[in-house]
Amino acid sequence: MIRFIDLTDQITEGQKEFAFWCTAKERFLEVFGEQTWESLHDLKEAAKWHNQVANNVDIERCISLIPEDFFK
Repeated sequence: MIRFIDLTDQITEGQKEFAFWCTAKERFLEVFGEQTWESLHDLKEAAKWHNQVANNVDIERCISLIPEDFFK
């Protein structure tokens, strides 16, 4: 199971950041070595640029876990 993790203010004060935790593997998901993102655009670009489909990360599934009001 994949869980959305809100890291706002945890890494950089005043900065929205997020990650995804894989409960099956007990570790954060990585997209070409990146584990945290500041925006949906950054996540999508990392996945597109590094062809994450080949690495078995379902980016669309991850995106669906982000709360609607997270970026407000």
